[in-house]
Amino acid sequence: MEKSYDECINEIEDIVSRLESGETAVDQIADMVKQAAILLKNCQDKLRGINADIEGALEG
Repeated sequence: MEKSYDECINEIEDIVSRLESGETAVDQIADMVKQAAILLKNCQDKLRGINADIEGALEG
């Protein structure tokens, strides 16, 4: 099941907090950054879809 926008944002915030804490093992940092990038793309895609829906509703 695809994550909601809010779930993605919460997970990104969790990743950022863990990275900022300085307690993340070096071996995990790359994986965490990759996961955050995937989540950010998911958020961008959702926002683009919502924007298209809104523009469509306003035009038609």
